Amino acid sequence: TENFLASIHRSLMDGGLLHITTDQINYFQEIERLGRQSKQFVVNLNTERPQASSTFEKRFGESEIYRLVLRKVSEVT
Repeated sequence: TENFLASIHRSLMDGGLLHITTDQINYFQEIERLGRQSKQFVVNLNTERPQASSTFEKRFGESEIYRLVLRKVSEVT
């Protein structure tokens, strides 16, 4: 939700990153949509698989994994 992104924005330093990894396409699409609509973040689609797998990825490795990075935009331009 917009409230979730606002909370994350307050918590991150300027230029800080929020990495989202999920196997839920609907959740991924909603976060991507909200991130693109927000003036507080820049969206980077992260399609590269990390070198180290998380417990989540090991457990559900056969599932499609969606990755997204939101970078906090500096309030001072």
